[in-house]
Amino acid sequence: MTDISNTEYITITKDGVFVGGKPATEYHGYMIYFLDISRAGLVQIQKQNPEVQELHIGAFETAGFFAKKGNPSEVFGRNAWVRVKMSDGRLGPWVFQNAYASTTDCAKNCAYNCAYLVRSRPDMCSAMLNFTEDKETNTENKKTAQSKEPLKEQHKIISAFKIGCFKITIERIKQR
Repeated sequence: MTDISNTEYITITKDGVFVGGKPATEYHGYMIYFLDISRAGLVQIQKQNPEVQELHIGAFETAGFFAKKGNPSEVFGRNAWVRVKMSDGRLGPWVFQNAYASTTDCAKNCAYNCAYLVRSRPDMCSAMLNFTEDKETNTENKKTAQSKEPLKEQHKIISAFKIGCFKITIERIKQR
């Protein structure tokens, strides 16, 4: 995972918006749009996923694909990336959000747009949180056509996230 200095990305917590550990209204010299809405977005994310402590959002040179993990460079650019920090200190993967028309547009809009998309798009949320439950497995009983004995299939939980009153779990069937 790319080690990027906290001076190169925006941190959103329940207490505010920060750059380099200091309260911020600007990012790379540009006003960050919709600070209160960005914080409110994190609060909504925390209602669905209480273990999320912070959002880290950066405008980097490295491009990517929507809701896919990657390793952005620390170089300021027009591509928005986001990751989560969990309450136990673990950092999620950087996930690509969007390529903006300019570095200015990205710096101004990435915080609000990333917070909104993590809250509203299950694919974005899944990409960011799928590291939290990788080691858990689940078994399911099924009967085969030739046998009356139940067949246990192993499933690897890839992701689990909450949307409203639902918990959505994405599992991959382990190969026998």
